[in-house]
Amino acid sequence: MYLNKYDIAIIAIGNKSTERRLNYLVKKGVIESPLIFVWMEPFGVAGHLFYLSPINGGCFHCCFDQQGDFVYSVAKYNKDFFKRESGCQNTYIPYSNLEIDSFINSVAREILSCLEKKPKHSYLMTWLGNLTFFNSLGYHINDIWAADLNYSIHRKEIKKNNYCELCKVK
Repeated sequence: MYLNKYDIAIIAIGNKSTERRLNYLVKKGVIESPLIFVWMEPFGVAGHLFYLSPINGGCFHCCFDQQGDFVYSVAKYNKDFFKRESGCQNTYIPYSNLEIDSFINSVAREILSCLEKKPKHSYLMTWLGNLTFFNSLGYHINDIWAADLNYSIHRKEIKKNNYCELCKVK
């Protein structure tokens, strides 16, 4: 497998089907290198880095509930997040440049740390942006993040769970 030539592969494509397939290939042992999935939430309210250990811990799919929703999402789902281009009619979610820069700096440091320390378990790093501004736009934060501070970073080890078809705890 092509990705096995590298110490780590960074996946930042925003395509859940491709991400799930890569996750599957890691869990089945086809890809032996760790993967890092990176994405941002609407309006830059938050960003996530998921480190997938090929050996220990849960997987990317373990972070989703039975309906396919991301369990650790900061923004409560709102169909108004999605915008359409006038020409090609592509759907997109707007972000702030300032928020992207701050998130990218945090992600870059985290990736360098992963390369240096080689984490033993899968984990999720969540970067919180300006939650106050997001709320002022009329949107809502999920309850698990409601008491957190703007521009903070949180890490959580992701363990195998019973809902994951690849990692079911026996």
